[in-house]
Amino acid sequence: MTITQRGKGWLATVTHLGNRARQQFSTYADATQWEASAKHAIILGKPMPEVNRVNQIGWTLGDAADRTFRTRWKGKASEKTNLVNMRHHMNYYGDKMPLSDLNTEQIDDLILDLRERRYSGATINRILMNLSRCLRTAREYGKMDHKPTINREPEGEHRLRWLTTAECDRIISSAQELGYLHVRDAIVVALDTGIRRGELFRITPADITRQGLGVWITKNMKGRIIPLTKRARAVLESRVSQCEHRTSLVFPQTNINRTPWYRVKYHADMDKDVVWHTLRHTFASRLVQRDVPIQHVQKLMGHKTIQVTMRYAKIADANLGNAIAALDNMSTV
Repeated sequence: MTITQRGKGWLATVTHLGNRARQQFSTYADATQWEASAKHAIILGKPMPEVNRVNQIGWTLGDAADRTFRTRWKGKASEKTNLVNMRHHMNYYGDKMPLSDLNTEQIDDLILDLRERRYSGATINRILMNLSRCLRTAREYGKMDHKPTINREPEGEHRLRWLTTAECDRIISSAQELGYLHVRDAIVVALDTGIRRGELFRITPADITRQGLGVWITKNMKGRIIPLTKRARAVLESRVSQCEHRTSLVFPQTNINRTPWYRVKYHADMDKDVVWHTLRHTFASRLVQRDVPIQHVQKLMGHKTIQVTMRYAKIADANLGNAIAALDNMSTV
């Protein structure tokens, strides 16, 4: 029979004849009182005492999401994405649902619902990751005794779409011809730095130094400095000259909305698989194809783990096959 602190609560455990009963409480006094009653019940051969619901610890899903937002997500680059993902859980379970009532079967039901709505395995897993983070927060605060198993969806191998040199030239020229010079400049910077869309919209004149482009508010909250090509530096310095302050945004988001980007894509005759993130893939692909060490690519891309960057290593492997094919062609001449 023990009482241990769990987060900001207290966990009382009573074991008798191989059976274990555990209850969580907000105060040490409540845990001690229940433990004493449980001991007395065991001696008399009576059932374990009921827990006063007022004293028993418990959060709702809404409580866990609110605390996680305030302590983990607020102010981060992924703040909006996390809120959107959690909305799936709020809409399905309701924010008043007690966490103690949430089980694996109910989570699997949500997965089935998302499948029927044609969400990909990768998207479903991102949504589940947010739920897992909220449940972990509840446990850290001693508000949840048992975290249910969350089954993951299989994620298929997705083909990485990147632009050829000709496609890069075409999409830049397209923006120029349509008069979307701000989109043209943004495309050039994205192609030459691999910067994420959200990071692009946070660039200020103060971020541009002799060493390169400083990216400080990132997806994984780990800053990096990206050396600049002559082309990217020229574009950025030109835009900085138009900024009023060192804290002004070099690329105001309102100037690069979806409509100009879609028009540029259509004018350049790009397929539907080309999205803004394709520019980032193109940056990484170029580096790998030029035999830049994968660890350097990881740092430039700002990947948290090397496993993410290794996706691009397959591109290099494919190029080896093309090289052998070229030798075959030469031998037949």
